[in-house]
Amino acid sequence: MPALASRPAELALRRAMEARDMAAVLEAFAPDAVLHSPLTDRLAFEGREQIGTITPIVPEVCEDLHYIAETRGADTAFLVSRARIEGQAIEIADQLRLGPDGRILETERGCWAPLSSGPGPPSRGRAPGEARRAPRGSRSPRR
Repeated sequence: MPALASRPAELALRRAMEARDMAAVLEAFAPDAVLHSPLTDRLAFEGREQIGTITPIVPEVCEDLHYIAETRGADTAFLVSRARIEGQAIEIADQLRLGPDGRILETERGCWAPLSSGPGPPSRGRAPGEARRAPRGSRSPRR
């Protein structure tokens, strides 16, 4: 099987991100698309205008961003990439729901630090390396 880098990108988002073309990144989204925050389920960017405020930050923050996997079905696609943030290796998985024209209607993004370089994958709502908090009302064990 050829390496991903040697195969042409099928998804417009991947092509645009690899080219660092932020206008093309926005064009990959439907006008009313929703991008869910990878850090909290309380935040979503709705529409190209809001998505356009966050997408230019990704290549600035993520050093050496490169894609390692891409798969696509009729109305769903997945992109997996690797990058570094302040020297910390991370992996990013994007689940994309696609419209009939191939543009992104909705995306969920998950980020985590590989097990070999960190404490393990954070759950949604926590940044890599952030400690897990006890649920409200629970008590921590006595020492």
